[in-house]
Amino acid sequence: MNYKGGVMWRLWWWKRDEKKKTKLEVLQQKYAIMDKIQAVFQPKIIAQYIPLTGADLTNFINLYTPTTKIVTEVDFNLANYLNAFLKKY
Repeated sequence: MNYKGGVMWRLWWWKRDEKKKTKLEVLQQKYAIMDKIQAVFQPKIIAQYIPLTGADLTNFINLYTPTTKIVTEVDFNLANYLNAFLKKY
C-alpha cells in the first residue's frame, strides 16, 4: 500500500454510534418503567390493596416490588400480583 497524498475517510464508527444510541433508548425506556413502578409502590398506595401497616408494609414493598420484566408482561395485574405475594408473605 503505497498511498500518494489525499485523505482517506473511514466511516466505520457510525454503526457503533447507532448501537450506542439504541442501547441508550432501551435504557431510557427501562428507567421510565422503573419510575412508574416506584410511583405506584409507595406505602400509601399499596396500603389500599393489602392490610399491612408500618414496618410490615415497608418490608413487603422492599421484598416484592416487581421488576420491569414482570410489569411489562401482557397479563400483569397489580391487584392479583399483590394478593399472590401477600399469601407468600
